[in-house]
Amino acid sequence: MSGLIHVPSADMNKEGEARIGGHFLNRELLPDEAFFFRGSKYHSTTHYLSITPFSWMELAYTCTLMKGYKNAENLEDYGFYHKDRYFSIKLQPIKEVKGKWWPSIAIGSNDPVTTSDKKNRTDLPERNRNQIFSNYYIAATKHIDWKQHNFGFHLAYRHWKRSYNSKWNGLVGVSPFNLLSSKTCV
Repeated sequence: MSGLIHVPSADMNKEGEARIGGHFLNRELLPDEAFFFRGSKYHSTTHYLSITPFSWMELAYTCTLMKGYKNAENLEDYGFYHKDRYFSIKLQPIKEVKGKWWPSIAIGSNDPVTTSDKKNRTDLPERNRNQIFSNYYIAATKHIDWKQHNFGFHLAYRHWKRSYNSKWNGLVGVSPFNLLSSKTCV
């Protein structure tokens, strides 16, 4: 998904664009309950596939690696044998128009719905290792051209489903960034 790694923005990829990528996830930014194994928290990684079928919609599939035992019989055989997989959607009902005052607005969700393997329940308890990154958000993005630079300002509100992510509820970013203009790019 477009945005600043895991911080949502209202920017969208170009229609028809597909992305494949990955991220390193520092253990300090991961929830304790899901990323605590054999007495300590650990770093993890994600890999993803993101597509933009329309200029106003992005869809993604993400897989986060999790440590665990390969099987219950051999407790010495452990590693990144488990995964948290989820789908994401982002919709942009309002698009920024260059030279106008209003920003782009996007609404989205990561891992909005899940079911358990056995009973197809959607109301999984918090101790379950499903929907670790389930959240809903609204984001606004405004770009301003100044001299030969383009500055993007992003403001987002995110609500997490799980209480162990509650420290990240609310305002998640006001982050300007600087892009070179087409005059200085090769």
